[in-house]
Amino acid sequence: MHWNVEQILWAVVLAAHLVLLIVLLGRDRSSRFPWFTAATALSTVHLIADHLLHGKLTSLAFYWQTYTAILLEAILGILVLIEISRKVFSSGKAGLILKPKGWLGGTMITVSIAIGAVWLWGPWPAWKALNAEPKQLPLLLVVLSAMKGQLFLAILTVEVALLLRIYQQQRGRLPDFGGKGVLAYEHLMVDEVQDFSPLELAVLLDATSAQRSVTLAGDTAQAIAPEHGFSNWAELLDFLEIAHERVEPLRVSYRSTREIVDCAEHVLGPLMGDVRPVAPRAGAPVESFGFASPGECAEFLSHALKELVRAEPEASVALLARHPEQARLYYEALTQAEVPALRLVDNQDFTFTAGIDVTDVRQSKGLEFDIVILLEVTEASYPASDDARRLLHVAMTRAAHQLWVTYTGAPSPLLPDPLR
Repeated sequence: MHWNVEQILWAVVLAAHLVLLIVLLGRDRSSRFPWFTAATALSTVHLIADHLLHGKLTSLAFYWQTYTAILLEAILGILVLIEISRKVFSSGKAGLILKPKGWLGGTMITVSIAIGAVWLWGPWPAWKALNAEPKQLPLLLVVLSAMKGQLFLAILTVEVALLLRIYQQQRGRLPDFGGKGVLAYEHLMVDEVQDFSPLELAVLLDATSAQRSVTLAGDTAQAIAPEHGFSNWAELLDFLEIAHERVEPLRVSYRSTREIVDCAEHVLGPLMGDVRPVAPRAGAPVESFGFASPGECAEFLSHALKELVRAEPEASVALLARHPEQARLYYEALTQAEVPALRLVDNQDFTFTAGIDVTDVRQSKGLEFDIVILLEVTEASYPASDDARRLLHVAMTRAAHQLWVTYTGAPSPLLPDPLR
């Protein structure tokens, strides 16, 4: 049987989940970390379900399955954070507020702060709008709960990281969750460093042994979440007190063709830096298509995608928009046009199989597709700003063989002149 890259990646991810479950159960850690075990099991089931059910569910059933899983994963993620906090802050060295019998009070304070932040971090839909179609109300409530649950989990994660760092500064190393000694990893490997805050990395690095053997890998051009606080390697390494001479840039781009890499470099502009990657593989030129309206663009894409699925049934295709709302709009239009093998990805629930994934750029980071079509690369979506440069660069470099750019109205000023 022939497996493509996406199927191999899916199998590797599933194998990692299963190995983790076996380790948890085999070493009797499931009893000490029940919520972490449950979260891993749910993630495994979600992965298998997405793989087996894609293309077999109605749109309504798809939304129920996706957002119910997101909500459950958010709930379990919150319980995992509480579980970790209890292991650390009830260790007998936690101090006055989070002492062995007082960690629950600290947890309630931390959770209350996160709830307040979610409440103020709008918008919240009006009840009248939610109840406009009573039959859809249960699903809309699940979707709202899932989205707010993810936000709550993100805020709580930041709070726990801050508390762990304060613990390290005041009390020393974190206690070993096994109950004896302290955490001291012999080597720590962190990938996608640009997605971590300096605070989170400091907590991780202080959990290493005296040799402080650490490998950090990341791409400044893919720092698309400015709220994480990653700006450049020099500032990060200064904060972590790591010598700068250990930075080693990678000089060869193996994923994308030379044409795609050249286009993505142009988009980065002044953010490119001195080290320019070499792309040894040539391919098709990058193409752009302008339209008067999203409807006209969707009609063009429906014909092109139907032909593509017929000619290349094993190809992996991604339609990437700047915003989730844009992705959902095009997904609905292409669904009405009966484009086959179409999937809407809301929570990185990729199936890694042949077909067409419609999603926003942030969902696709770290992945690659045979063909990428960028949606609404307009002046409004990608203005002349550093954040837009990085986001458009990430979107373009998801493509391995072919890249199309589409826009309605004024194109983004970040595009090369031949594409505007």
